[in-house]
Formats: sequence, structure tokens, C-alpha cells
Amino acid sequence: MAPLCLSFIIGGVVVSVGNFFLEQANHLNPQLGKLKVSFTLLLVLYDMVKAPLSKIRLPLWLGTSVAILFSVLCCITAAKVENRRLHAIIAHNLLDRPDDRVPMTLFWMVPQYVLLAVVDSFLEQNVKLFFQHMIPTSSLLYLSLFTRAVTGIGIMGGVLSVFVVGKLSERGGKLNWFQSTLNRSRLDKYYWTVAALSAASLVFYILLSSCYKEPQTEAEAGHLQGRDIYLCAFITIQHSIQFGAY
Repeated sequence: MAPLCLSFIIGGVVVSVGNFFLEQANHLNPQLGKLKVSFTLLLVLYDMVKAPLSKIRLPLWLGTSVAILFSVLCCITAAKVENRRLHAIIAHNLLDRPDDRVPMTLFWMVPQYVLLAVVDSFLEQNVKLFFQHMIPTSSLLYLSLFTRAVTGIGIMGGVLSVFVVGKLSERGGKLNWFQSTLNRSRLDKYYWTVAALSAASLVFYILLSSCYKEPQTEAEAGHLQGRDIYLCAFITIQHSIQFGAY
């Protein structure tokens, strides 16, 4: 189960990338003709897409594959949009004016928000479905804790990925991709990196899931002697995430 969970964790990293989307959207042109809209409209769109998708039930292997595939598409789309934003910043001499509006419409970010909603929806329901199928019946009481722990690890992994990628990007005397302002940063390169990581995760998941035998009964699950230790570990992680949020 642990290797398969890595694919869910990578998916959580992609979901956490949505935090960058908000910061980008906040500095784009919010005009729709003569009407001025808030960038929070993208969050409303996100919820509108996610809600109906949450009702769709796919087989575990297919649903997870769809979530990872759309995470690749989401990161590629985000990278291309960010590259366009950076061109607009350079063209209008805004590199050192991070608080100014970028002359690029907010609605360029609609596709990546739609794709992110698809990722989040299928990932959330398939993590739960995965544990429903894989853990022993006696452990179903802890199902929500398992699900929240894996999602939380993915979000923390997103923070860690920014640190690691930033350190690797500045090797050889190069400029770190993450600077003090968004205009000076190279988020497009980070998005491409996460897209490659997600693509590798998809291949890994397909190969590994084809070899995995789903336990059918409590006996087949093995009555693992160390099960209580693992449950305590997940509960500890879950509470740590909550504490960190506060």
C-alpha cells in the first residue's frame, strides 16, 4: 500500500500548487468588458466544477489514473499561462513593480482552475476508495483519518518541493526560481517540474497497481501485528497537520 500512496501524495502536491494560482490571479486584469470582477470568481468556478464531479464514481484504478493525468495537464497549462504572464511583465517593464496590475486578463487562468478542480475531485474520492478496498474491515473506523493524513502529507510535500526545487535551481551559481516577488520568480519552470513528476507518478501507478493484489477478507489482509502502530502514526500525522494549520 505504501508505494501506491506515493501517487496520491504527488497528487496532493499538485493540489497545493493552487496556492500560487491565487497569488497570480490577484495581480491580473480583472476587467470583463466594462465590468470589474474579483479574482475570487475563479474559486467559485472551481467549486462549481468540483461539486458535480464528486458524484461520479469510477473504478479505483481508472479514477486515480484520471486524477494523475489531469494533474499533468493542469501543470502544463499553468506553465504556459505563467510564461505568457512573464512575457507581459517584461514587455511592460513590471519586473520591479510587483504591486502593479499585469495587463493580461484574469480569465487566462480559467482552464487551469477547471483542471485543478478535476484533479482535486477525483483524487479525494479515490484516496477514500483506495483505503476502503485495501485496509482490513476492522480498521474502517479510521478511514477518514487515513484519507486526511495522505492528503495532508501531499500538501506538506508541496511546501517541501518548493524548498528542494529552489535549492536545486540555484546550483552552479544560477538564480533561484523562487524570488521575493512573483514577477521575479520562475513559477513556469516549477510547474514544468511538477508536471514531469506527475507524469512519472502516472507510469509508476499503472505499473504498480497492475501487480497489486487487493485483499478480499480480513484473513487475506493478514491481521498485521503492527497495524495499531501504523494507525497511531497516521493519527499523529493528522493531528500535526491540524496543529500546523492553527
